[in-house]
Amino acid sequence: MRRRAFTLIELLVVIAILAILVAILVPVFIGVIESSRRAKCTSNLKNIGKGVHESAADNGQAIPGFDSATTQWRRIGHYNNTPTSLNMDDGTRPLFMLMYIPSGATAKAVNYAAPAAFVCPSVTTAKPDPIGYSTQVGFTSPFNISYSVQHQIRVSVTGRLTLTGVPQRPICADKNPLMFYGGGTSTAGGTTFYGMDPTTAAHTANSVNHKSVGQNVLLLDASVSWRTTPVIPGGTDNMWDPRGQVSALVGSELPVDADDVFLVP
Repeated sequence: MRRRAFTLIELLVVIAILAILVAILVPVFIGVIESSRRAKCTSNLKNIGKGVHESAADNGQAIPGFDSATTQWRRIGHYNNTPTSLNMDDGTRPLFMLMYIPSGATAKAVNYAAPAAFVCPSVTTAKPDPIGYSTQVGFTSPFNISYSVQHQIRVSVTGRLTLTGVPQRPICADKNPLMFYGGGTSTAGGTTFYGMDPTTAAHTANSVNHKSVGQNVLLLDASVSWRTTPVIPGGTDNMWDPRGQVSALVGSELPVDADDVFLVP
């Protein structure tokens, strides 16, 4: 008996069925992976929130913040090896203070959070900070920090944010979409400047960490919520800029007042 071979039409039908299955299953598979990454990101922010509360308990209920002689917040690594410098302009430094704080001319480990907690798994270029020297008081690179935090550079001007504030106030979230990596560098402690999107459309966009679908947001009460808009529920305050700001930012703005949520950089 001769074996019957597949006809060309039958082969094409099989190939078409396989193509359809791939087209259906691949997005599902990708969605499962992103869902897992988003869950890890949520866990990261919960760990950061726990660290913020532990730090506040040791510092009169005040969450991490510092008083700089300047207001520039779109830098990273600025004088991060000079703990006593008042010229440090680094919006991410309050988060680094959950790991290391100035102690004279060196840095003291406080262990409220670990370097891995500050990198979102959905950001493929992100990696935990190696923290390579004993005086380090700021993140080394933009790739070591995937989150934006409440602006607390000039606490003598804006007032120190404490745990006694509104429990549902956002204090940290996936990276502000106005910011992007690849800024210029200077000789001041290896400073990297974040670039800024000059369009007003970016003010109403979601973080790019999760494909601009939404962002995980850490609240003052240490809870984390997934939000598909940067506008705070029940009001018009936008997390990405000072209240009422609709034009491009320059990188040296302060919150309008103590109640203004402004996550940087």
